Amino acid sequence: MIKKIQGEKIFLSPIEKEEISYFHQFINDMEMSVLTGTFSMVMNREKEAEYFQDLEDTVQLGIHEMETGKIIGLVEFMNISSIGRSAEIGISIGESEERNQGFGREALELMLEFGFRTLNFHSIYLTVVDGNARGMHLYESIGFKEAGRLREHRFVNGIYRDVLYMDLLREEFKGRAISDEIERIIQ
Repeated sequence: MIKKIQGEKIFLSPIEKEEISYFHQFINDMEMSVLTGTFSMVMNREKEAEYFQDLEDTVQLGIHEMETGKIIGLVEFMNISSIGRSAEIGISIGESEERNQGFGREALELMLEFGFRTLNFHSIYLTVVDGNARGMHLYESIGFKEAGRLREHRFVNGIYRDVLYMDLLREEFKGRAISDEIERIIQ
């Protein structure tokens, strides 16, 4: 297994074909789909495989536990703009027992570092469904700021919810995880 980007508790790796069945399980998980606002999506294994094959302006990496190598989630850049030097970031930690362990924070910080310092993005943004307090707290603690709101934009569990846009500019990002490792390799 390739360890493309390594952190302390996790590493990020290109997604292998045999790992797609894992994502099929958690895209259909009730809690995950409510948090991400994808509750209405119904994906069988074939549609999930098609999703992973048809992505041109996307960089996807699996999140793996460092000790076991077990895949626990996905972090990705979507809607990459080469002109605006921007991208949307998304993250999912699949199983509920692996949430709130710091894996998501570390994966986001590693991916942001990769986006700003390697892919040369100027701005990285995300969307979050209003009411996802855990996600909002995480994003704000990393430095994301609210940039806009689409009112009653997503229908989640019988209620129309606002969708918030949050963004982070390169100069606002304080990450060091990958930079230290790259500096060590270059010297």
